[in-house]
Amino acid sequence: MQKSRRISALLTVLMLCAGAFSSQAQTLLHYYPMSDAAASDAAGAWDLNPIGTVSGDQSRFMETDEAQLLTPAFSGGMSSAAFGPVAVDSAFTFAAWIKVTSAAPDQKMFGHFDPGAFSGPLFGIQSGQLDAELIGNGQTRLTTGSIPDGVWTHVAVTWKYGDAFTAYIDGVDAGSVTGVSATVPTGFSSTRNYLGSAPWNSSAFQFDGSLDDVRFYDYALTMAEIEALACPAELPSAGMTSTITSEAAVFSWTSSGADVHQVEYGATGFSIGAGTRETSTSPSFMVSGLMPLTTYEWYGRDTCVGGTTPWVGPFSFSTIAAPCDTPSAPLTDAITDSSALLTWTASPDAAMYDVEWGEAGFSPGFGTLETVSGALPLEGLEPSTDYEWYLRSICASSSSDWLGPISFTTDSVQENTGIGDPIPAWHSIGVDAGSRLVELGWDGPGIATFRIFDPIGRMITGGAIQGTQRVVLPSAGWYVVEIQGRNSRAHRELIVL
Repeated sequence: MQKSRRISALLTVLMLCAGAFSSQAQTLLHYYPMSDAAASDAAGAWDLNPIGTVSGDQSRFMETDEAQLLTPAFSGGMSSAAFGPVAVDSAFTFAAWIKVTSAAPDQKMFGHFDPGAFSGPLFGIQSGQLDAELIGNGQTRLTTGSIPDGVWTHVAVTWKYGDAFTAYIDGVDAGSVTGVSATVPTGFSSTRNYLGSAPWNSSAFQFDGSLDDVRFYDYALTMAEIEALACPAELPSAGMTSTITSEAAVFSWTSSGADVHQVEYGATGFSIGAGTRETSTSPSFMVSGLMPLTTYEWYGRDTCVGGTTPWVGPFSFSTIAAPCDTPSAPLTDAITDSSALLTWTASPDAAMYDVEWGEAGFSPGFGTLETVSGALPLEGLEPSTDYEWYLRSICASSSSDWLGPISFTTDSVQENTGIGDPIPAWHSIGVDAGSRLVELGWDGPGIATFRIFDPIGRMITGGAIQGTQRVVLPSAGWYVVEIQGRNSRAHRELIVL
């Protein structure tokens, strides 16, 4: 949107609203949009003669042609060329966007003032407050509200003969003085406008800051009209994306005068209307439900009495990888002299797990690495040997830190190797004379296993045993029977007739 179209549209709204004052001219006498180096008057012929400096600064609006602003700490004020007197003896409104650099005790922003007669309205900042003076047959002064340093703020002052002298800050009534008609001179008028300093001395009471959209009317605007001026027609500042995680982010911007704020966001390249839209009374939005490692775009806009701004954007950002939690409660279970079972409590986002293991003291990266979905059984371990293992989660887009080392030691083994050797405790192997029935026994902890081999080493049967187990051999002959327990193993050679 070009600034000229925005000004035209706003002037149209204000002139339509001004019908309530049919007995007055209801004119925007002077308007300084600061859109050129000459500080031209867009509403009349009272162009300013810059003693200070008008310079480009797009800090208040997004559009590149928007703001030509009075440079902070300039070396003098500005005054318009002399014209015939213009009377405002029954009502007026002053309005402007300001950004104060420092809260000096007394700074003058604007005056429709006659220094010779020392009369007219004069507006400024007094120690961080909005300061308005009506000087004529006496003086009425209103100092009220709070003007922050370094923030674009909309200010306005209205007066109507026999009524109130009222100040507004960002469209809100900041205070008033009533019954001021006795101090207003009859037929009071001025031949000049003054910007940024005292009318009687361009080097005195200089305004330290920036001014934009300075307006002076010959009637008192309503509160609704003041609110419309205080609502910017463009987003005041570029959007910011912060607190970005794998699934959430905060969108924000600086807004002046807007009542409602909207964002619309989606994957990169989405079209306005096809994204997710949210509304808030604050120009700060926490959005969630985003996907990790994904690039998004968002747009923002403001709505207030003056209308709704265009969508501004897109502002782009990317989510980070989702956190991958380390597994917990690692445990080495079912340890024997040659095996063990590695278990742990699962991580909620893990799809798989890396386990690296080896003899105690191995360096990570030089062990045996296995990728599994759950508990890992280890076989072929050495008896009476110290082992260590490490564990980590593997998630969709990242891996957790390694957990470990977790240590364990395999059991020692007691065994007999044949006929005549003593059978370790808890084992028993016997055969009924004259039959093929073998009786096996296990009285140790847990469950043991047994295997029976033929003369050439083939296993012909096997299984679990707890207590007594009877097995019928297929035929007469020579056999080897093995029973494997938690920490012992027994063999016996059997000859079945």
